[in-house]
Amino acid sequence: MSAQADVNLTDFSSIFRLDGKVAVVSGGSRGLGLHAASGLLQAGCSKVFITSRKASACDEAVGALNALPNLAPGAKAISIPADSSKLSEIERLVAEVKKHTDHVDILFANAGATWGSEFEKVDEKNGWDKVMDLNVKGVFFTIQKFTPLLTAKSSQLDPSRVIVTGSVAGMGVGSIGKVGAYSYAASKAAVLHLARNLAIELGPRHILVNGIAPGFFMSKMAKDLINQQGGEEALGKESPNGRVGRPEDVAATVVFLSSRAGGHVNVCPPSTSAREVALVSPPSTNIPHDEERSPSYTEPLFTYSSVESLLAWPIWGNNELTTAEDVSDAVFTQDFEGIWAEPAQEDDLPHGPKMRSSLIKTNPMGQDLTAFVENFLFCVHSRNPFLDVDHLRRCASVVAEIGPSWDHPSCLVLLAAALGVIARPLGASDDHSFPRNHTDENWATADAYYYAARRRFGLLDPHIISTQCYILSGLYWIYKLRPSQAGQEFTRASIIYMNHRKRREAMTRSQRQRWANRMKYTSNERRTYFTCVRLESEILAELRAPNSGINVTPCTDAFPPPPESVTKRACDPDAPSPVSDENFISTQQGHASTEQATAWYYCLTETSLRRTIDQILDVFYKDDHTSWSDRPVSLLLKSAHSFEEQLTSWIQSLPPEIQFTGPAACKVGKFDHHFALRMRYVYICSLLYRPFLYLAVHAASPESLSDSVRALARKAIHHAFAMNDDIGLSYRYEGTWATCRLAGANILTLSAAKKAGLIAPEALLATGDEPSKVVNAILLNGRRLARWSNESPDLRMLSRAVEERSAQVLPSTRSSWGQALPLQSPLDER
Repeated sequence: MSAQADVNLTDFSSIFRLDGKVAVVSGGSRGLGLHAASGLLQAGCSKVFITSRKASACDEAVGALNALPNLAPGAKAISIPADSSKLSEIERLVAEVKKHTDHVDILFANAGATWGSEFEKVDEKNGWDKVMDLNVKGVFFTIQKFTPLLTAKSSQLDPSRVIVTGSVAGMGVGSIGKVGAYSYAASKAAVLHLARNLAIELGPRHILVNGIAPGFFMSKMAKDLINQQGGEEALGKESPNGRVGRPEDVAATVVFLSSRAGGHVNVCPPSTSAREVALVSPPSTNIPHDEERSPSYTEPLFTYSSVESLLAWPIWGNNELTTAEDVSDAVFTQDFEGIWAEPAQEDDLPHGPKMRSSLIKTNPMGQDLTAFVENFLFCVHSRNPFLDVDHLRRCASVVAEIGPSWDHPSCLVLLAAALGVIARPLGASDDHSFPRNHTDENWATADAYYYAARRRFGLLDPHIISTQCYILSGLYWIYKLRPSQAGQEFTRASIIYMNHRKRREAMTRSQRQRWANRMKYTSNERRTYFTCVRLESEILAELRAPNSGINVTPCTDAFPPPPESVTKRACDPDAPSPVSDENFISTQQGHASTEQATAWYYCLTETSLRRTIDQILDVFYKDDHTSWSDRPVSLLLKSAHSFEEQLTSWIQSLPPEIQFTGPAACKVGKFDHHFALRMRYVYICSLLYRPFLYLAVHAASPESLSDSVRALARKAIHHAFAMNDDIGLSYRYEGTWATCRLAGANILTLSAAKKAGLIAPEALLATGDEPSKVVNAILLNGRRLARWSNESPDLRMLSRAVEERSAQVLPSTRSSWGQALPLQSPLDER
């Protein structure tokens, strides 16, 4: 064939024209369907039938289409409302179309619906059947019923067209987790595969079938979702052509497939000319399977969220610095020659191997065992409410009267007393009614109780009280700032609980009727379960240590059940507060019932926050920091904005008794719960915004960062100033170790930001004799870390590591821990 023949294209100037064609667009009243309908009319179609479920929407769309200025003479859009999920409605639609035409050239099967919810909450009617009926069944029967009209005038040279709307969610992994669109993704995968089958079935009838898989378009439906993921510009960067879809893109695609230009395009894989048409979009518009879940204790406990991961960031660059491995190894150091060295032999215990009951009942300061137990209930149990308090008090009275026996209850009482010796409220620094918890004398007394209890551990069998004994033992070690020992005890507690549970279940299956009532899990047992899960998750998220597997043990409760005392008072606010009740705190010391409600609110809040933390860890910290650079930024932004909404909603819904924001929320008088929740909130914010600080710190150039990433990096810096005060500096509680590590993370955050030039200039200016805001924040956090470093080998190593790195960029901070001035916390300005 000659070159002259090769360049001779038949009527190419009109190859995309659709003059005189008749089209039907389902789901055509808005979005992609309406964009396509506009394109079909403007390309020359004489009639375009618009159908969707709502008549008003169809009429509005038809009015807008018929007002277009460049329509062919006589061209018009026609409204025929119909519910495409119902066969009877599809048949009615076909009958109505036949009143206007004897054939159809183009069928754009675009109608679709979605449904998003957590996996467990997907229901049959709305979450599954509604979506599948419209997205799959409706598409099939729409094509089936229109086939006679589609074949009426089709030919090999001029075949009719069927175009099916799928989605990239049907080609990869769709949205999962809180807004999981499981039925939507499955339906779009199904409808694209349906198009492949129909292409083969209908091809010989001169009907070409094609599927399209749109990504993100700036439609009314997708606008909010795009904004949540960083906006049109940020999301567009994930697309090969650098932008999201526009109305013209989908309209042009549908016109192309409907015109002579698409006359040899058929979605049939065996054909040499076959291909699928997917609109330009990111590889996935949703978070991958391993990035958005609601694990709620179903994932491995170890993550890359610890402060050690900050030490390994490339920005530090100096191989001579104390490493992350040095700090991690120090956690498991057993030969630390500090004040908490463990007794080498039993005779080295404070009162020798044969401890007399008189020394158990009373300590040298004159406060007896029952007083220590009451102090435990007030200072420790109020934040970890899992015991039957009435039972504990009765057992304490017996032990105080006749001495400890070799049984479970005595072991529990001794452990509670050990914690009661060293615990005190946040605001009791000058209150001499509480023992000073940092003297050798008090620790000797506490150790006497603790090691007396340890002698009884060998007699513990799988029992709920045995579980509780190991929980208290773990709390004792975390009060001593020995996390590895605490983690071991929490893991043992979880294992014993699971064995206890299996024994109960086995007895239930044996159908012994006389045990029927006793086989029901008590509220005390269920609260113990949640305590095991929470404490083990918290400690092992920071340590490379084996876990018990309790995180994958199912539980029918979403939250731990309240004790009877709270339930009674919820029903009867005027009810008295008896001492012999399952209270969380000591009514014998005159605390009002409102404090019991406060303790319960705190318990529920901690359980809820633990789930949020687990979700953040699962999304951002399943791999090390290098994964943040490898993943699409839009997906990270989408997750971060979702978590921000959760936190905002959480803060707004806090009961007044435990609100920690505002000018006076963390001041002495409201004590422990407010401080603990405040530290928990700062910790969550540190985790949430850290990936974006990493991206900003290690960016090739500031211009390569989107505004959304810079904004979240600034939030990471802002929250690093959140501990600029002395509140809780010497407060020993179960979160002291974690708070010190958070202080170290704050120092590293500010130092990295300063080194990368991300700190605002005004924050670096000193005022008179006072250091700059950044230097002062580093010194205040360093002071908190230094306060406890002599008691913990890993905190001492961490203090050295962060001081080395802060001195790289701010030499004035070297060897200056403790010289800072308290500042107003940014959280108090909310």
